[in-house]
Amino acid sequence: MAFVMRNLRSLIINSNQIRYFAHGDSTNGMQSSSGPSSRPSSSKARDKLPFDFSEIPEKPKLPRSPFTIYFEHRFVEIQKDSKDLKKNDAKKVIEEEWNKLEMKQPYEELSAKEHHEYKDKKQVYNEFVNRKITIKEMLIVLDAFNKMQVQKAKALKGTKPKRPVSAYGLFFKEYSDSVKASGLDSPKMSEVAEKWKNLPDDEREKYQQQSEKLRQESIEAIKQWKEDNSK
Repeated sequence: MAFVMRNLRSLIINSNQIRYFAHGDSTNGMQSSSGPSSRPSSSKARDKLPFDFSEIPEKPKLPRSPFTIYFEHRFVEIQKDSKDLKKNDAKKVIEEEWNKLEMKQPYEELSAKEHHEYKDKKQVYNEFVNRKITIKEMLIVLDAFNKMQVQKAKALKGTKPKRPVSAYGLFFKEYSDSVKASGLDSPKMSEVAEKWKNLPDDEREKYQQQSEKLRQESIEAIKQWKEDNSK
């Protein structure tokens, strides 16, 4: 209720503010914000989302100019022979080519087509983002979004690379496995700690090097994991 009290100054919000809720499950239909309201008779009815989020339009990309289309086409061709060439370095050369080019019509036609498609997509997009939803509908959306975030966090936690095992941890597992393989009970923690304490330096170094290798692999794996899940 504190959330509602803080937001009573505005009983409606622009639906563009909730576009990022689009990646969860949804139900069809838009709840009407006008006319007499009725209290839902079941929890399923109360949880009904106000939008079909699977149909939220993406914000259309700006159309390209004829020169931009030509530039992108030529830059790809030039890069085949000069892979390290940067766009800024190629721009002057391609601009000179464009100024001398007589057959600009194909690029102009493609640009005009993109402008026409952009106009249509922009109209659809604006019609959606300019719709309004009530505070009641907003709270339903926020509740659904919070549930999605919890589910997403649980899913990500399951895919996160595990922390690397320490040198002592590697020794502990190897020693415990060898003891159990001989038919004896699992060794006590104090016994393993004493064995590690008295381990020769050259043998201890073997576990430390193995642990360092695992640590470096873990750093790379976690870095890749973060990049994959930030998209």
